[in-house]
Amino acid sequence: MKVSVIVPTQLYKYKYPAPLSMSDFPVGLAYIAGSLKAAGHEVVGCNPNNLYNYPHAKAMAEDVITTHLEREKPDVVCTGGICTDYAFLRDAMKTVRAKQPNTPIILGGGIVSYDPRFVFEYMKPDFVVKGDGEHIVTQLVSSISSGTEPKDINNIFYWKDGKSQATPENFCYPSIETLTYPEFDIFDAKNMLDNFSLGARSLYRYPHAEPRPWVVVAGRGCPFRCTFCVHDRPTPYHVRSSADVMKELAYFHDKYRFNILIILDELFAPKRQRLIEFSQAIKKLKQERNWDLVWCFQTHANVGLTQEDINIAKDAGCYEFSYGMESASEKVLVSMKKKSHPKQIAEVIPMCKEAGVGFGGNFIFGDPAETPETMEETMNFFKERCENLYMSLGSIQPYPGSTLYVQCLQNKTIPDAGQFYETIDERRYRMAPSFPDKPWTIWCGLMGFFGGKGLWHKAAPAVVRAREVTEHFDTLVLDAKCPHCDSNFTYRHAEVPARKKDSSVAASQNPLMTWVLRFRNTKLFTWFVLKYAWLMSFRYPWFKYLKYTVRARAQTENSTVTGCPTCNQCVRVEWRPQSKLRAFAVWPQNVGNSFHFAVGKKKPA
Repeated sequence: MKVSVIVPTQLYKYKYPAPLSMSDFPVGLAYIAGSLKAAGHEVVGCNPNNLYNYPHAKAMAEDVITTHLEREKPDVVCTGGICTDYAFLRDAMKTVRAKQPNTPIILGGGIVSYDPRFVFEYMKPDFVVKGDGEHIVTQLVSSISSGTEPKDINNIFYWKDGKSQATPENFCYPSIETLTYPEFDIFDAKNMLDNFSLGARSLYRYPHAEPRPWVVVAGRGCPFRCTFCVHDRPTPYHVRSSADVMKELAYFHDKYRFNILIILDELFAPKRQRLIEFSQAIKKLKQERNWDLVWCFQTHANVGLTQEDINIAKDAGCYEFSYGMESASEKVLVSMKKKSHPKQIAEVIPMCKEAGVGFGGNFIFGDPAETPETMEETMNFFKERCENLYMSLGSIQPYPGSTLYVQCLQNKTIPDAGQFYETIDERRYRMAPSFPDKPWTIWCGLMGFFGGKGLWHKAAPAVVRAREVTEHFDTLVLDAKCPHCDSNFTYRHAEVPARKKDSSVAASQNPLMTWVLRFRNTKLFTWFVLKYAWLMSFRYPWFKYLKYTVRARAQTENSTVTGCPTCNQCVRVEWRPQSKLRAFAVWPQNVGNSFHFAVGKKKPA
């Protein structure tokens, strides 16, 4: 059969254009495509990304999918993603139904695996596949081809006489090493590497001036059961041997010549020995093939890495790794079932600095056990230890599949599951009774604003050496000086061409939200936010902790957060066109909880 595999549009609801590089490519769908191809089916890919000549993402996706369907006329359509891809998947299915109403649609990915019955009955595809889908989808396509009822295929939902049917669950998967390598060619991977690598997150591309990021899956699942995480379910954690991963890397490096490797595992190296074995294997492979390759990963604080372990990884090319921090309060970590402790984070930070390896993580606020006191613990830890780390700050979202999601449905914090999906990530849910509802929502919005700007990082002053304008990016070549190690480095700050930037929010039904999202990057908006937070801190003292996210005289425009390629510490590169005003955000310590905002014009240094 001819099977079409459609990947989601990057940041479909929130930003257009949003370039998709290989660092963020949905590898699960590439694995599905590879398995279908190995089973003898004709597989065609549809990648509705990286086109700038549309008014918004919805128009781009609809046109690309329509053209693809008219050209390929597939017998089956497969697509999938995570819960935040809901809007794209909903609209993509509508497009398929309008153009080819009799073509079966198979939906998979995290959006199905963590909430299968609701998603199947609410979105109404023809089939959904729970969990790892490679073997299941190939069986399902064969069943569709033969016209037989798929009642003997595990882990699916399908329709019979207008009613949903669920088959038995069986998550005892074959070894990952038996799977066919993911199929990237049909999604135009070479074009993404050659032309859109500058669209990768700065963390993924800063080690190379000419980045070519790539991804690999060395293991699936997670043995931990954190309450906020979608892995709060009894599915297996299974990994590949380092030798098997090296074979895949060698195969794809011959084709694509990547120089940055992102290990996508949600929990890589749960034990120290795993990291050591991998480091030794990849170091050997790099030496044998003369690769210039660096890599990064994420793991759990319980792995207990030592200085020697981090040095070994650094010697093998590791430039950064992260822990799932979440909180610096023991009380909150216990409530989350994290099975980790703040001291484990505190111990590894100086080790990473000593080895010259970057380190990072997230702090998320709003667990049911959160109080102003626990918030203070976390923010004090952040202020004292996290200035140079790759950090993001935000609030907990009760995503489907998590314990928190179930609790929010039960206590009506989420009054309607369908509405939750329709507005996913557009609002915040108060799960911590210690905070009033409306002030908490406001605080989360402000923390999301400041937590994403990185205004607490030390500034790396830069001068603009050149401007490179291509069809895909308008790039400033910046010569910067690291405030940590005093080394000079070059960073390329890339944006989509100005005439095509911020065209609209895809399918936005809220003009006010569209205006706010466009206005939020201006210095005037930052000024209002700072003043408002200061005023709120008089009534709700916990608003004062927002000041820890703003360094004195932090430049709010013409700056970006990245890393130093020499010491791998996090920095905020700042540059200034001489003809423009420079905006500063200041919350000085010597005036209490007061915000100051200065706009001035400085002479060139």
